[in-house]
Amino acid sequence: MNFNNNKNLPCISSYIDGKFLKYNPLEKGEIISPESNETIAYFSSLSRKDVENCYRKADNAFNSWKLLNPTVRIKYIEKFNKHLEENIETIALAISKCIAKPINAAREEVVRSINMINDLIIEYQNSFINPIIFDEESSGIKNKKGIWKYVPLGVVLAIAPFNYPLNLLISKIIPALLTGNTVVFKSSTQTLTIGYLVIQCFEKINLPNGVINFVVGNGIDLGDALIENEKIKLLNFTGGTETGKYLASHLPFQAIKVLELGGLDPCIVTKNNNKGQIIDIAKEIVKGAFTFSGQRCTAIKRVILIKENKEYNKQLVKEIVNQSTKLIVGSSYSDAFITALVDKKAVERVKKLYQNAVKKGAEPLLEFKNYNNVVHPIILDNVTEKMQIYSTEAFGPILPIIYAEDVLDAIRIANDTDYGLQASIFTNKESEFNQIANLIESGSVNWNKSSSRGPDVFPFIGIKNSGYNVQGIYYSLFTTVRLKGFIENKK
Repeated sequence: MNFNNNKNLPCISSYIDGKFLKYNPLEKGEIISPESNETIAYFSSLSRKDVENCYRKADNAFNSWKLLNPTVRIKYIEKFNKHLEENIETIALAISKCIAKPINAAREEVVRSINMINDLIIEYQNSFINPIIFDEESSGIKNKKGIWKYVPLGVVLAIAPFNYPLNLLISKIIPALLTGNTVVFKSSTQTLTIGYLVIQCFEKINLPNGVINFVVGNGIDLGDALIENEKIKLLNFTGGTETGKYLASHLPFQAIKVLELGGLDPCIVTKNNNKGQIIDIAKEIVKGAFTFSGQRCTAIKRVILIKENKEYNKQLVKEIVNQSTKLIVGSSYSDAFITALVDKKAVERVKKLYQNAVKKGAEPLLEFKNYNNVVHPIILDNVTEKMQIYSTEAFGPILPIIYAEDVLDAIRIANDTDYGLQASIFTNKESEFNQIANLIESGSVNWNKSSSRGPDVFPFIGIKNSGYNVQGIYYSLFTTVRLKGFIENKK
């Protein structure tokens, strides 16, 4: 990594075809700390001409990488994973510095990523190396033998978000490389340092040139050159819904898309819960809503209560407020629960949603309060559909409470959104959970727990505007390959 002579700050440039491009100060951008608002790194944006060259090099490398014995590719990935293990603390500190993620949560993300790689290797060995055979013995087919192999697609474009900058990058890169694809990847601008540390680990294992490539720059700077190249065979993207839609619409015709987008995850609490469970339910809701300051696509973003449970609701809401006030607010390095949002725009988005709701009649049980980019937990009671927060993903520490006439109305409210990622239902009756869950429009539904992305072995699915295609250990591998048949005809 290059360093600026004046401030001794990292200067990050792209990595193409086995080497870092020369840092260009004329194309300089800067990364700002969410906590201190100071510059923590510089980066040099790639030119559109360089983007085209990057895809050309990746495509050239694909021709030989795909032919390697799978055990050879596995050994490369195992070596890479060892370098991640040796740098857990370095990467965790970088995550905290870039996005103010609590340091223990950052460490957990690195360890989770290392474990994911081990699981991906095992799944690849078990499910994707051996061919599928159709012949007389297996299928009663005479005079023919069909051998079907999983073959790689080509160049994969992987784009990761800021909130899980390592885990969601690894979940895209490693499956593609294991199955024989080459990769061009882009980290969010805010987490370019994480992308650099990842590429540094790859550089140490001496991958063939062009197999892994790191492009640096704002989406505006790179423009459509990043997404419209005909050599792209798969886009794996996690990020905002509008950005995902735009990218998908500009892909080459033949390219496969895997999109993990936004969410507006509802949490329904029915009457079939004991009063003694109120504290536990409140803790689970608060954890689901405010982990990483609400900057998760799977965060609980709407609590839906049944009006007839008036006394129970009153106690539950009181306990939600109580548990929220107990959350530690502070620095990521002190492992506070609530830390700075990623930037000033994020703070302003939460503030505007809060002001709009209060103006239209919502009752602030915990008001908007912030210093620098740190926003304290916000609870809004009596939220209705006329308020923006009812249908908008805040991506911050703000929790609206909505009241339904009955369970059917709660289901209607839960489904009254363009999103469909996850949902949570709190009830003591399994039959009631199943009845409601079958009617909820989402990728998955949690019983008596808040929504979350993991464990990584689970399929991860979003419907509506929450995503396209499936992720998870098996499916992350499956989307990077296609079946190809080799037919033996016997006389």
